[in-house]
Amino acid sequence: MLVAGVAATVFGTQAHQHSSPAALALVWALGSYLGVVLVAGIPRARSRAVLEWLPQALVGAGGLALAPWLVLANRYTDAPPGSEVVFFSVAAWGAMLALALAAEAPDRTTRAGGAVLALAGVAGVVANWERPSSFSPLVRFAREESFMLLAGVLWVALVVVLLRAALRGALPAAALRASLGGIAAALVLAGTSLAEGTLVADDFGGAGVWAFGISAAFLMAGSLVSLRSRSAFGIAAAHLLVPATMTLLLLFEEVFGIRGPNPLLAGPIAAGTASTMAGLWLTRASAAVEPQRACPPSAIARTLAALAVVAALVAMALPGMTATVTANRADASRFAASFTLHGFEIAGTWLALGVAVAALGIALRPRSMRQAWSRAAALAAAIAAWPFVAATPVKTLTSFIPSDVQVDYGSEFARIDFAGSPPLFALAALGGALLAVAVTLFACRSSSHGVPKSAERDDREVAPS
Repeated sequence: MLVAGVAATVFGTQAHQHSSPAALALVWALGSYLGVVLVAGIPRARSRAVLEWLPQALVGAGGLALAPWLVLANRYTDAPPGSEVVFFSVAAWGAMLALALAAEAPDRTTRAGGAVLALAGVAGVVANWERPSSFSPLVRFAREESFMLLAGVLWVALVVVLLRAALRGALPAAALRASLGGIAAALVLAGTSLAEGTLVADDFGGAGVWAFGISAAFLMAGSLVSLRSRSAFGIAAAHLLVPATMTLLLLFEEVFGIRGPNPLLAGPIAAGTASTMAGLWLTRASAAVEPQRACPPSAIARTLAALAVVAALVAMALPGMTATVTANRADASRFAASFTLHGFEIAGTWLALGVAVAALGIALRPRSMRQAWSRAAALAAAIAAWPFVAATPVKTLTSFIPSDVQVDYGSEFARIDFAGSPPLFALAALGGALLAVAVTLFACRSSSHGVPKSAERDDREVAPS
């Protein structure tokens, strides 16, 4: 599923330059249908109840046709930048799914913090694919990226509906209806485009177009295999790990010089990947464990964790780093400007928020000794990686700096330099989270009260309502 996600992103980048959004949406829907047939086959049972099949067909139309069409219709040759496209049309979808799955989980706060931490780690990865980075989410292409997020909502709805069907043991039929709904919606889009003259036969002629469809087939097949286990965690994880996996392709190019050197910052990328992995560990659904001791909640730990969350939110609003821009313009004039990056424009502050929220979840619901230690280890890994990615800016483009200057960033014509670090409140949040988890573990260790295995609630994943 992860490889298919990377392939879909890469081939989509190539195919959209030679095809139309409607054509690619149709190819994606057909590929998804093929993936359903490969895994689930064609169920023989037929349902005449409209209220049973219509919702599944509608979410299929949204997630398998409208969602890819929205992404491709708002993706131009080099705009938004590739780092922003993969962030908003792949990784953000995985985080949204993780949040949806956490909504009704017993430890929803921990999992929500893990989702924030994982997505912040992704931001640390894509913002270090080059420096200065062109990764400035919701700045120059806010409209296009907002539509990509809307497409993600449609896709999450599809996955949630299929997960519910899997929990009822009706996944094959639901997947088939969803894929047929996707094909129907894609045909409507293609027919509309054909009538408008924006769809031609050559749109289906490129190898990249059909490779895009094959990637869709494998991605759907992998998703159904994951849903068979009555869990959608693997789907969310695969989408969140696509940018880190794509980094391996960029490293391959850099080593062999296929397309020239790539200014990858390996240290921050590795730290961002570690943060993503830690966040995914916190969001995963775990089955019932056998606790040697029950972990009692600690009022001190809860207070420390709550203060850590408050500190992280304060850090979001405070100024942190500064950027200085200098350039020689085409008319031989000299340009100089500077601007301030607030906490919400720095990757380290988002990482601190994710850690703090996850620590609050652990303090509120420590569960067993084993699980508390496991999640504490994930937070410790994220905190250890924090210094290496903390000062990564997620904003290099602004509205008041001329576009020709911003295009020349990193060349002999223009440069941008950053100074400073995330607000100190971000460090306070990390420290408070660490103390809260430490107090929780101490309470677990000190407790002499145990619970029988039957008292431990099964924490398997359930679909949100």
